[in-house]
Amino acid sequence: MSRSFDDWTSLLERYFQVPGQPIYILGCFARHVTVYSQQVRALNLIAALHVTGVIAEGKTVAIIGGGAAGVMAAAAAAHLKATVAVIDQLSAPVGIQLHNRHRYLHPSIYDWPDPSSADPDAKLPFFPWSAGYAADVAERMGRQFEEIRQNSNNRLTAHWEATDIRVQYERGLRVGWNPRDSHQKAETHLKCDVVIMAVGFGLENDDRVWKNSYWSNDDLDDELHHRSPKPRFLVGGVGDGGLVDVMRLCIRGFRHDKVLTSIRDLDGIAPLGDDLLEIHRQKLTDQDISDRFAVKVQPEEKTRRLSACMDRSCGRSTDRSGLIERFT
Repeated sequence: MSRSFDDWTSLLERYFQVPGQPIYILGCFARHVTVYSQQVRALNLIAALHVTGVIAEGKTVAIIGGGAAGVMAAAAAAHLKATVAVIDQLSAPVGIQLHNRHRYLHPSIYDWPDPSSADPDAKLPFFPWSAGYAADVAERMGRQFEEIRQNSNNRLTAHWEATDIRVQYERGLRVGWNPRDSHQKAETHLKCDVVIMAVGFGLENDDRVWKNSYWSNDDLDDELHHRSPKPRFLVGGVGDGGLVDVMRLCIRGFRHDKVLTSIRDLDGIAPLGDDLLEIHRQKLTDQDISDRFAVKVQPEEKTRRLSACMDRSCGRSTDRSGLIERFT
């Protein structure tokens, strides 16, 4: 069933819009955070703004942030014949991920056990990409953005290496910034009808506590194999990044893509996925889950088989006993 104008307006006000202002926040407070989900949010936001007449031909849209979500919003808005400017402090599209070669991106793996989670292709109208390491995916998106920009009849412009980016309200809505290049004009302003804040989720504070950002390249493998005595590591967090880093420390020659394939093809994983889908469909309580599935779940056996599978496919390190401690 299609949504009405009022439905779209209500969704925009509830999830995206700064109250009373033509300024929209793109996914900065979302819970499901992946490159693909941010791209989908960008498309949904532009579609809603188009349906409600906020974005249309002749409108000027400023998008602050040139990451995966920002460039997706820009391409979609330009396709709808709006005039679009992307403004970012980095030097290229999707710049945070552009140089990272150990984080693996997959458009749908976090939807497991849904059958579509095995599909490695992001079937999107702009910036289609396939599962791969972050630098490769980001580089491809950068090339695609440049092609879209060149073919936009000047509707889409990009302003990289901007500093002191700010939204101003004097004499109408405007976005101002300073170019980093000292040879350019000291200050630039863009009068606009809509501002989209696609600034992502930020980076870790540089307070000398955290050496690297999540998206920074690091030297875990070199530190582990070439330092004596063996160093101790604290992995903070149990999200996907933390768990991947634990595997990088414990599996010699770790390759994210190979581990995913090994787990997906492991005996018993498919039935376990079916059980989880049934739990989701029936909205079972904790007690129902315990009563109905306790006999099926044998964690020790699953762990043993997964361990053996990783030994064969990745080559586990043999000298890391006592390396990992769990902090809660």
